[in-house]
Amino acid sequence: MRLPAYYDGKLIIYEWMRGWMRAVTMNAQGDYVRMEPFLGHLTFDHPMDVELGPDGSLYVLEYGTYWFAKNPNARLSRIVYHAGNRPPIARISASRTVGAAPLTVRLSAAGSTDYDPGDTLRYAWSIDGRAVATGAEVTRTLSAPGAHTVRLTVRDPAGATGTAEQRLLVGNTPPQVSIRLDGNRSFYWDSASVPYRVEASDAEDGSLGRGIAPSRVRVTLDYQATGVSRAPAAGHQAEAPGLALIRRSDCLACHGVDQASLGPSFRMVAQRYAGRDSALDRLVSKVIAGGSGNWGNRVMAAHPTLSRDVARQMVSYVLSLASPGTVLPTSGALRLDRHRGDGAGAYVLTARYVDQARAGVGPLEAVAEVVLRSPLLHAGDVTDVKGIGVSPGRGADAQERPIATAYDPGAWLHLGPTDLTGVGGVSVGLQTLGHAVTVELRADSAGGAVLGTSSVAPAANEAWTTARVPLDLSGERDLYVVLRSDAPDLGQFNPMARVDVVRFEKRAP
Repeated sequence: MRLPAYYDGKLIIYEWMRGWMRAVTMNAQGDYVRMEPFLGHLTFDHPMDVELGPDGSLYVLEYGTYWFAKNPNARLSRIVYHAGNRPPIARISASRTVGAAPLTVRLSAAGSTDYDPGDTLRYAWSIDGRAVATGAEVTRTLSAPGAHTVRLTVRDPAGATGTAEQRLLVGNTPPQVSIRLDGNRSFYWDSASVPYRVEASDAEDGSLGRGIAPSRVRVTLDYQATGVSRAPAAGHQAEAPGLALIRRSDCLACHGVDQASLGPSFRMVAQRYAGRDSALDRLVSKVIAGGSGNWGNRVMAAHPTLSRDVARQMVSYVLSLASPGTVLPTSGALRLDRHRGDGAGAYVLTARYVDQARAGVGPLEAVAEVVLRSPLLHAGDVTDVKGIGVSPGRGADAQERPIATAYDPGAWLHLGPTDLTGVGGVSVGLQTLGHAVTVELRADSAGGAVLGTSSVAPAANEAWTTARVPLDLSGERDLYVVLRSDAPDLGQFNPMARVDVVRFEKRAP
């Protein structure tokens, strides 16, 4: 794990602008002798600090690409040295992780990797400690109800191994919940009444009104003035994304939604941290790093393989349980009038159903969610971007807020899955910074199908202007806003444009 003895006594230096690291050799008097590349195969984005940890790992803090910006590539990296041979990394994917008995599951190790070129990997599978198969792809049928642990061991030619585990629940089919909503599923424009209907079904319990009492399906409407993520998310999902990720992890081994197990219930966590602005980031860090002492003497295991984005979605679902919202019947009409005087928040319509516990598998919950957002999005809040930096500034209304700055030709903002039903156009507020700029609205990727374009000439005195892209479409698209310019020498010190807001306009009747 520790660096080779060759580096003992050498000075490791790093350079902010060039993004490199060097090993400096000095003589006994401390005078410079020579300098050589260190980790030359790696690229760093403005390294700010470097520390050698007590475990021998090298920790590098990177600022990210752009100055004074919320850089999505800002990060803390841990670099581990493995002498001669790097162990493989095992990853499991499963076609199903929960279901009625017998449960047939296709298991795959295709995601496993080895960073040493040419290494041929061998795979061994066990279930509940008993060896069952070898090979990268395995299909097994589990008949015994209850929780089962699948373990994958990956071995390279040198004998180094990596392991991964997956928990399977046998004996209960997950329920299904869906929300049908008339009109647009992504935005609200006025105080209109929006008809809705919730449907719930379960292989063992039946369907809504036929085995499932409407009173057992909890439907709530909540208005969140702030704190609703602008990260790409579908307006309607068969299951809340955070809950789906929780199901694929080991969270349910220690936590229930409403019942405490080895750890507190998710609802208990949500209630403890309700109203705390720092709760989301704090809990994301705890999920990844692990911890103890907050709920008795139980230890919460670390989950270092989870990205912060995945952990954030999981924690966001947990924290959402603190808000009771307005309880509604399983069908009716939504009154969307709580945004008056605000207009920046979101309505969250949620339907939950918890089925009956069966065959040693506790009750399973299904959640459907529709998030209706303001049609006015601040570009500085969009997190999935390329060629974009975010820094404080004043928008077209002279209000201080994060402003997105496009540095590269072809820079883009990913708005995520968006329902275009009833949308007549998309207006982008921008400063052209002396360049002619074309705004493209594309589907599925930054190079995907063009839904519409709008070109704007350079505005005098860096005045704010609007590029309007007319639309006459319906249904959901995964939207990208792409900015292009033929101006030469665009980059860090010659940005193309600043983007303030993206507005979805309601189609005229």
